[in-house]
Amino acid sequence: MPPAVVIGLCAHGLATVRSLAKSGVRVHAIEANKSLPGFGTRLAQVHWVKEIHGRGLIDALLELAAQHSPDTKPVLFPMNDKMVQCVGRYWEELSPFYLLSWSDCRVNILRLLNKSHLAQHCEERELLYPQSWVIESDKDLDRLRTQLSYPVVLKPSRPMGSFKTFLARNIADIEDLIAKHPADLPVLAQQWIEGDDAQLFFCALYLDQGNVLARIEGHKLRSSPPALGQGTIFESVVDEELYRVTRNFFADTNLTGPVALEVKKDPSSSLWVIEPTVGRTEFCVSVCIENGVPLPYIEYCQVVGANYQATATPGKTRWFDTEKDPLCYARFLLSEGRQLERQKAAFPFLDRSDYHPFTRGLWRTTKRAGTGLRHRLERLTGSRPRQ
Repeated sequence: MPPAVVIGLCAHGLATVRSLAKSGVRVHAIEANKSLPGFGTRLAQVHWVKEIHGRGLIDALLELAAQHSPDTKPVLFPMNDKMVQCVGRYWEELSPFYLLSWSDCRVNILRLLNKSHLAQHCEERELLYPQSWVIESDKDLDRLRTQLSYPVVLKPSRPMGSFKTFLARNIADIEDLIAKHPADLPVLAQQWIEGDDAQLFFCALYLDQGNVLARIEGHKLRSSPPALGQGTIFESVVDEELYRVTRNFFADTNLTGPVALEVKKDPSSSLWVIEPTVGRTEFCVSVCIENGVPLPYIEYCQVVGANYQATATPGKTRWFDTEKDPLCYARFLLSEGRQLERQKAAFPFLDRSDYHPFTRGLWRTTKRAGTGLRHRLERLTGSRPRQ
């Protein structure tokens, strides 16, 4: 059986490595940042590379390909949108050496990566999508002054900008953000849908030419920053309406591979599309794996022609992203500890069969906490750090 190549060893990449390796797949991983806890995994052969985005990623993959038998193409697993975009753009160079679940539909994958296309996509499918405006330059602000109703959420329209989301309450907030992040233009300004973290949901699917082979729905219980940022606590749920909306969103796209849709429930319980994930699994793939839907291994099996039937077990395990928010588990115990009696807890690095990422992550968190405490003390005392 061919090996897998996981691009990136963030918590997402580490979860993918573990899912594949524990299912008997030989795993290689490439990473440019040696300080990441996942770089210490023993479940993959880890290769350090100079660059993991852009043209440098393609060169690294071509160099790695020379180490494999030409008769056994590895299966590629990119971990973020920039990697998806890069692999899709340069696939003609990579295709002689690698396998990719979505290689035949990469045009549609790359189109859905651009957030400026989502409004039309949802309108064609009669799905609720927040009113949106594209800001391509400062000149657009003059035109939009009378059109915007606040608050609005700002997002880079292209993958992996220097900020994720920003809540603007007036035109001055927008001007300040653009002045700080000019390289992220065009920026998408989007109507704010009322609701906190408890109203955020996702549905993850594995598709084969548009047909659903696996599904799981999830609930985002916490995010950082609240209601705007990356999720830090997730649980799996059963939600047929969410599944219907997700299927409708991806209808007629003829996509193959892992996809997901994040939605928000407004005060009237209507579901609004926030954004899709295509060409890769969600960052919270661990909650899918822990609840019976190992999306990375399902993807591997489909690519190499093996059979695997996933059976979701919703509500079995909650996932806590203690890398993003080290205290999220403790806070949850204090506020809702009784609910944990029914569900297990899973974390980004803790794994008995692969303990090095946990020790590296613990040391990294301790160093960050110490640095933060020192800076706060310096501000309180007015002292300056030593030169």
